[in-house]
Amino acid sequence: MFYIIAILTFALIGCSEPVEAPHHEIGFVSQISRSIVEGVTDLYNERVKLFGTVSIDDRIVRLFDAEELYYNTTLWDWCYSNTRYWVPQAEHRFCALWPDSTECTFNDQSATVTINHTTSTSGADLLYATSTRNLVGSEDYSAVPLSFNHACAALQFNIINASNVVISQVSDIYLVGLRNSGTFTFGADVAAEWELGSSVVAANDKTTFGGTNLQNLPININLKQPLYSGGAILVLPQEILTDVKFHVTINAENKTIQLGSLGGSAPVKWEAGKKYEYTMTIKENEIVSNVSVIPWVEHYVDL
Repeated sequence: MFYIIAILTFALIGCSEPVEAPHHEIGFVSQISRSIVEGVTDLYNERVKLFGTVSIDDRIVRLFDAEELYYNTTLWDWCYSNTRYWVPQAEHRFCALWPDSTECTFNDQSATVTINHTTSTSGADLLYATSTRNLVGSEDYSAVPLSFNHACAALQFNIINASNVVISQVSDIYLVGLRNSGTFTFGADVAAEWELGSSVVAANDKTTFGGTNLQNLPININLKQPLYSGGAILVLPQEILTDVKFHVTINAENKTIQLGSLGGSAPVKWEAGKKYEYTMTIKENEIVSNVSVIPWVEHYVDL
């Protein structure tokens, strides 16, 4: 693996006495590159924000401070500016997140990242990864593995025309009653968790999670038409309360579906890293709704 070489200076680690400069550069590797919602763009085509600390004696020093980590397709390697070196006999902690434009705070003592995040129809995915390396009694200078996880859940809504007529228009598509803002915290030594905000998407809010209108929906029981042009929307992990409703107007007839009241094995909460497919089948005199957990498209690459 190729690394850009720079020097971790004596001033950075704050030693009171000169020490011999380590000769092992810190590198990164990711065996799993997560897709961004439904797009074909892999994570290694994006920029990642990186934090890292090293524990020296009783002090904690920030080693990476919102560093831009990117995948160099010419070198076939993860790169960053001013390469850092491993500090022998010290503990290292790393936190990474995508998108790199995400506003966040980093706590050096706990090695945790805190993000205030809001979701909507056009909201971006939020990915995170952590890793630790304790070199006390160890000489493991191999590349740091970064396995990224989805902080949000994904919802996909489809409609099937199983009636005996062409549906001329499907409109007023929107999701309400859910919480769409919260604080996400993750760290090298703590479990990731959400603290949801108190406000919910209002019952008359047609824009926050507004869908894509359809026209002339053909009769075809095997054709699932997505109700969001992006294929899926991202939501915060949460319980599906009775106020969480999906609205749709079919040929000028308003329909409302309570997503938490579908019964059977339907989920009662959305979990981070899972994708839920809601399908509405239009029949002669009724709409049949069901939900299933489906694989979140992933692209596996050996970096």
